[in-house]
Amino acid sequence: MQVTHLELENFRNYKSLSLDLASGVNVLYGRNGQGKTNVLESVYICTCASSHRTSRDKELISYGEDAYRVKLNFLNSSQRRDKLDIHYMDIVPGDPLRSRRQRIVRHNGLQLERIGHLMGLFNAVIFAPEDLRLIKDGPQARRRFIDLLISQIRPIYFVHLQTFNSILQQRNSLLKKLRDEHYQPTYGDPFDFRGIELDTWDERLAEAAVNIIAYRHHYINELAFFAKESHAHISGGKENLSLEYKTLKEMSFFDDMSQAIEFAHNVSGIGNFGFLDGIDLTQNKDQFVQRLRRVRSEDIKRGNTNVGPHRDDINISFNDMPLRLYGSQGQQRTAVLALKMAELKLIEKATYQRPVLLLDDVMSELDFSRRECLVDHMKDGQVLLTCTEAELVSPQLNDLRNTTDVTTYVVKNNNVIKD
Repeated sequence: MQVTHLELENFRNYKSLSLDLASGVNVLYGRNGQGKTNVLESVYICTCASSHRTSRDKELISYGEDAYRVKLNFLNSSQRRDKLDIHYMDIVPGDPLRSRRQRIVRHNGLQLERIGHLMGLFNAVIFAPEDLRLIKDGPQARRRFIDLLISQIRPIYFVHLQTFNSILQQRNSLLKKLRDEHYQPTYGDPFDFRGIELDTWDERLAEAAVNIIAYRHHYINELAFFAKESHAHISGGKENLSLEYKTLKEMSFFDDMSQAIEFAHNVSGIGNFGFLDGIDLTQNKDQFVQRLRRVRSEDIKRGNTNVGPHRDDINISFNDMPLRLYGSQGQQRTAVLALKMAELKLIEKATYQRPVLLLDDVMSELDFSRRECLVDHMKDGQVLLTCTEAELVSPQLNDLRNTTDVTTYVVKNNNVIKD
């Protein structure tokens, strides 16, 4: 994929921006605080209608304004021209037409009914200093990472997520009511209508949950394959990176991790829509329901659901040790770089389209071997790279100039100008 043109209206520090982008490597340089990251952020938003920096759309609106707009023109692998238009409008007190927040997404001029329909239209991978959160933060950061990755590859997965979250909200609402009513669960009583109602939500939650777990299981194993490969290349084979999906023990789709990785590596691809066909989801659904019933009393006491995909995590280890606890800053950076390169490879393999690579001021944070690995991944496809001075990345890009176009832009005074 290749971004050809970007337009911003009231986005962060840009009141108005119209920018043509070239194929190959695009270097955006300028002093801190000029808006380099904001350009990359606006491009990334077109993958999932969500920022990698904040969950509050209001923070993306220019000061004193009440809406922002991002327009993106891009070419896909067949050189077809596509357009995306994301328009977010905040609440305006006193205006009956702006009484609620609105996000309108258009693809080639046609409004999309759901955000899920945006998934997979435009793919990008971003590597930024904030990505160390994948290692340092709690499970939510790693769940978000894998969920957005899978949603780009399999848009139907995003629908499964929305379904699960909706059912989870309904079940939690019922649990709170039962807690307030001091309900005591019974089993097998035909007149226990509250219990029967909860049984219904358990069945629905389990059905939605096992789909999510199966997708995660598959793609985390696929990601682990590529990440291990990239990490070995960066570290010279001195360290071994491994990923392990932590979910309910009952959800065991494979007896052996190597079998799971081999399976994931062999079947990944956009044409393999039925890759879950060999997994007995019915059995796993029944196991999930049984687990919910075993912890029902505790769920009622707390007023929320305490087991399920919303509690899952990914264990990231190096040399069989938890990276978060025992890895140095450099080892953690290496792991994140390997994960991002694996994400790039996985999306490209599954969609047959190379995503746009967004690199936010990361070259200065990496040592020589890591920079060399990153440059290797710039040889194909389009790259948007930010830095404070073009001279800082010029030595690393010199080898690329023989085979790849390198275009530089200066970012200053709320504008982006081609050198």
